[in-house]
Amino acid sequence: MKKYLWFLVIAIVTALSLQSCSSDDDDNNPLIGTKWVSENMGSELYGMIEGKRYWHVREFTSNTTYNSYYEEISTGIKGRSGYFEGDKYEYHDTYVTFFDNDGNPVNWYFISSNELCNKKSRSESNAVIYTKR
Repeated sequence: MKKYLWFLVIAIVTALSLQSCSSDDDDNNPLIGTKWVSENMGSELYGMIEGKRYWHVREFTSNTTYNSYYEEISTGIKGRSGYFEGDKYEYHDTYVTFFDNDGNPVNWYFISSNELCNKKSRSESNAVIYTKR
């Protein structure tokens, strides 16, 4: 009987530990699975080189990673270069921090329901604005 009781205790502890390992962080991050676009200086330069009109895309793929690329506006085709997969970011309630390959923070973007902006006000000079698609 003790053998079965011991087995039951181990089974319950195992079940509880597996349940506590699940991540609820993804549920709190509204960026996951979203795509944001911007016509900024980088997309304009890329468009001049390619002879087409592009926007820069940030596509959030997980709780901590996103893809970055240029996409032709009229066709939705990704550009031949400038594609980066698995770049790192951190989501906070009011802003997003983007990191370079060495793990250093490089950009902060403030979040509203449908915009990411690198300035507190979109009317500030040199504001880069990404719109949710």
